[in-house]
Amino acid sequence: MPDSPFHHEPAVEALITLDDGTPVAYEGTWAAAAGPETSWNGDWELVGDRGRATWTGGVRDALRGTVAVERYGSPARRLTLPRLPALDRIGVLKELARAIADGRAPECSAADNVKSLGAVLAMARSAERGRPVRP
Repeated sequence: MPDSPFHHEPAVEALITLDDGTPVAYEGTWAAAAGPETSWNGDWELVGDRGRATWTGGVRDALRGTVAVERYGSPARRLTLPRLPALDRIGVLKELARAIADGRAPECSAADNVKSLGAVLAMARSAERGRPVRP
């Protein structure tokens, strides 16, 4: 994108096949040419064969967005998000402290992100090689 502040392409489109054979079409960009500004965590849309779920908003407060689900043929329904005792870094640190005290793995860990990183690196290798690759 010519007016993007990025030195390399800030967008990706990928076709991914999960281990169970589920096909996933993924697209994302850090420099959308049109549309409203999003928060740092973006807007998300997950589309399935029976409906979709969206996360939008949070521009003024990135931790407070809107989640909606829609079954095709029915109106979208906004979900009430749980009120957590702590958010962001404080929430992560409190969860880590509880997990250590309880001797269990925390709800989210770097192991979760390693899989996402593997998928991103595989997409980059696929683009470079011009063929599908496995993470």
